Amino acid sequence: MNKRFFSATAAIFIVWFIGRCLIHHWLLYDEYAKLSNFFRPDADIEQLVPFSIFAHLALAGAFTWIYVKGLSTDGTVSSLGQGIRYGVVIACSSSRPTR
Repeated sequence: MNKRFFSATAAIFIVWFIGRCLIHHWLLYDEYAKLSNFFRPDADIEQLVPFSIFAHLALAGAFTWIYVKGLSTDGTVSSLGQGIRYGVVIACSSSRPTR
């Protein structure tokens, strides 16, 4: 792990966390308010923010590490092939059976 790894992890974390905040706290807030009886009170959610930050940071590091481990340094796999392989690994590791 080097400076580039940590820079990539930080970039993923920032974009992901800001995007999440924009979508859930700005675009969908009114829709969530309509269903407020199904969700925790805002005071309870605010107590969980540090755990959310840690989870996003850990996942950003994991996604960066998975990408770095899948890089082909000898040039035998195209960038498109590496991207597809990375997408398949992330999809398999993040999906779960529902039944």
